[in-house]
Amino acid sequence: RSDYLKWRYTDCPDNVHRFYGVRRFGKLIGWGVFSIRGDVLIWGDALFNKRYLEAAGFMLERLVTRDYPEVSKVEGWFSPLPGWWGDLLRDIGFQAIDEPNGLVSGIRPFDSLFSIEFVKGNLYYTMGDSDLF
Repeated sequence: RSDYLKWRYTDCPDNVHRFYGVRRFGKLIGWGVFSIRGDVLIWGDALFNKRYLEAAGFMLERLVTRDYPEVSKVEGWFSPLPGWWGDLLRDIGFQAIDEPNGLVSGIRPFDSLFSIEFVKGNLYYTMGDSDLF
């Protein structure tokens, strides 16, 4: 885990976040961070290798059936772009809605290696990118 993820989730004094990784042949191909609010599982942060997107669905199914069988639903908010990420979320049962607080994402590249087009096609925002999770 990176120092940032450790600070953001593992060392959080509230101790409400649970960090899960998915490995393929020992190599990390994705991860997600979750918390429980009542009987709702909140999926607050995620990062998955684009080559293994199906791992997100496998992770979620395993968590709901093995670790959190008492939950009545799973909620989360992720940006609709890029399309491949939004398509994956719809395929595993999520519905696209606006961010509940009316927040919108914004970027300002400071390096010419990162164009707006690259960011829109490859990166996505999560609740974990804000203080809402």
